[in-house]
Parts: sequence; structure tokens; C-alpha cells
Amino acid sequence: MSYRAKSDFTSTIHAAALRLARTTHFSQLTRKQIADAAGCSESVVSYHVGAMHELRERIPSLARAAGCLKVIHAAPMAALRNSGRRGSVRA
Repeated sequence: MSYRAKSDFTSTIHAAALRLARTTHFSQLTRKQIADAAGCSESVVSYHVGAMHELRERIPSLARAAGCLKVIHAAPMAALRNSGRRGSVRA
């Protein structure tokens, strides 16, 4: 069994979520869809990216960094405004 760093799994899961978000609105993505696309279990997705709402909030900033305009245009404006903030505290 080979060792993979946590960041490798996280990157793989983020890439899978972004690929899926190109065809399915990211607010509709499920943990199972992402796990299947990333080639891992749902528990691995949860461990590496947290709750689904956290991953869904991260997708617009991932899309912006990757230049995925289709995903960016589908994002609600509030998510886009918050995607550039670092260290912001949510109420």
C-alpha cells in the first residue's frame, strides 16, 4: 500500500469536485458523487475536506483559481464575495 500525503488527497478531491461542478451546479453535488469521481470513499472526502457545506463554499474560489468560468458564473454573488477572504469569521 502506498502512502499519499493529506494534501494529495485534498487536491484530488478538490479537482474531482471542480470537474463535477462543470456539469452539475456545485450546490447539488453530493459526497458520494465526489468520492466516486476522486476514486475514494465518502469518509475520505469528509476527513480531508470537512462538511459538504464547507466544500461547497470553497468551490467558487477553486474555480476562480483554475479559471473555470462556467462554475464561477453559476456561483451566487455572496459566495464569490466571500471566496477571496482569508481568515474571515462567519457569524
